[in-house]
Amino acid sequence: MTASNLPQVSVRSFRDLIRQRHRDEKLIDVSSIDRSELVFNLTRLMNRLGQDFETLHRPYGWTWAGFRIMNLLWAVGATEAREVARLSGASRATIWSALKTLERDGMVTRTRGEVDRRMMMIELTTAGRGAIEDGIRRQAALEEEWFGALTPADQRELRRLLEVLSDQRREARRPDVAVSVGETSHDESSHAAEPPSTANSAPEM
Repeated sequence: MTASNLPQVSVRSFRDLIRQRHRDEKLIDVSSIDRSELVFNLTRLMNRLGQDFETLHRPYGWTWAGFRIMNLLWAVGATEAREVARLSGASRATIWSALKTLERDGMVTRTRGEVDRRMMMIELTTAGRGAIEDGIRRQAALEEEWFGALTPADQRELRRLLEVLSDQRREARRPDVAVSVGETSHDESSHAAEPPSTANSAPEM
């Protein structure tokens, strides 16, 4: 059988198949199976959202990461570069790459600290403030499309639950070293890696 002749498995069928396989193999208990499916759904949603948001913002000259940086600066004002990485939840490499593009296009400025030259302050320019205000409106419209499947009450509950999960402090297990992650170490994590800038096609259900 060639690859082109392989049967297509829908996402819903895949969920059922992997759940049944777990039940048959009994490698993990029922609660663990539920959590595994939760991680699958969250990861898939994150990737689909990221791809759609990337597609939305690319025509305006910045990436999804670039929008998040400008949105952060719009909300909190001039910010130290390390804080931009920490608060955005993206890796330093992702942040610095996006900042280079934003600075080149006149959206932000980077200034060395007068006392501590190692400190780099990031600030929106006048052009950047105008651009992000338009971007926020476009972003809000797309988010309304995505979350319109939920009632306002469901959206508030989902937001609460995701905040509980994303704000918890825990020991992150890495191959060579375990470090404490939370408010102080998001800038060293790439768990919010940027998705490829591809269009978000409708998935087979």
